[in-house]
Amino acid sequence: MPRCPHCGESHGPEFHFCGKTGQPLDLGPRLIGQVVLDRFQIVHLLGEGPVGAVLEVEEDVDGHRERYAAKMLHPRFARDKEAVRKFLDEAEKAGGTGHAHIARVFATGRDTGGAPLVVREYMEGESLDAYIAQKAPLAVAEAVRIARQVLDGLSAAHAVGVANLDLSPGDVFLLKGEGNRLDPKLVDFGEAHLKKSIGQEAVT
Repeated sequence: MPRCPHCGESHGPEFHFCGKTGQPLDLGPRLIGQVVLDRFQIVHLLGEGPVGAVLEVEEDVDGHRERYAAKMLHPRFARDKEAVRKFLDEAEKAGGTGHAHIARVFATGRDTGGAPLVVREYMEGESLDAYIAQKAPLAVAEAVRIARQVLDGLSAAHAVGVANLDLSPGDVFLLKGEGNRLDPKLVDFGEAHLKKSIGQEAVT
């Protein structure tokens, strides 16, 4: 069994991240084909960042494959049980509102390696920060419409007791709606607690 390039120890095939440092272990080849939460098969790595990886997953539903996106957190967050509890709880509550401007969440839990997971609807589009970087300055009417829709989504989340404490354009995903207009959906509820943990680790 090969040694981890981050800590020098060996990890079993069920581990997707180094258990000591939280760094990814060759994510693509290690994750593709694995089944998480006993339902969802990983088919593609969509991206990764300091909090975790975003994966394309599929589930067999009545003989056909349904496609979803899964956010897998670095296992080091498993040490902060309260932050993980809030992450999973807030993601489930917000994603279960059914609101048009919040990404729907289908399942939450942990994989066999202990990494927290949120499975949400698969969306094709781009983040608001990427859109702003390409198109700024936005037309006033478009900016106001997107802002109102984001506020509608936040209001729905607040109604179920969830507050996004670290909202940024990266947490807003834009999808094509009627007439090719771009409609926002909010993602990544509950991550403020995890990002706070990252900040504390950087200081200590």
